[in-house]
Amino acid sequence: MSVAKYSRQELQQLYSEACGILGSVPFCCIDSEKLAGAIRAAYYANRAAMACTYNEEITVKPFGLENKTALQADKKDVFQKIGLLMYNCVSNAGRDFLPGEDRDILEGLQRSIAYSLIEED
Repeated sequence: MSVAKYSRQELQQLYSEACGILGSVPFCCIDSEKLAGAIRAAYYANRAAMACTYNEEITVKPFGLENKTALQADKKDVFQKIGLLMYNCVSNAGRDFLPGEDRDILEGLQRSIAYSLIEED
C-alpha cells in the first residue's frame, strides 16, 4: 500500500468534473458547495497520510476550490477518481485522515453515480 500525493490542480479538475455530472445523477442530493468542502478536506487528509506514511515534513498550504465551469466528464471516471482519492487519505498503517462526514459525502456521490449507471443499462 502506498500513498500518492494529489496536486491542487488534480483536485480542482476532479471537482470540476464531478460538478459536471451532478445534474445527470438523478439520486444525488449533494450540492457543489458540500462537494467542494469534502474535496478540500481530502486535500488536507492526503497531506496528513503522506506525512504519516513516509515520516516526512509535508507542506500544507491554504486550499480552496474555484467554482469554475463544470466540465463534461465520464461518470465511471469520476467514480474511480473519487475512490482513489479516498484511498490516498489513509496511511500505510491504516489510519484514515479523512473526516467521516466528508467521506460520507464522497461515498454518497459514488453511490449515486453507481445507481445512475445501473439505471442507464
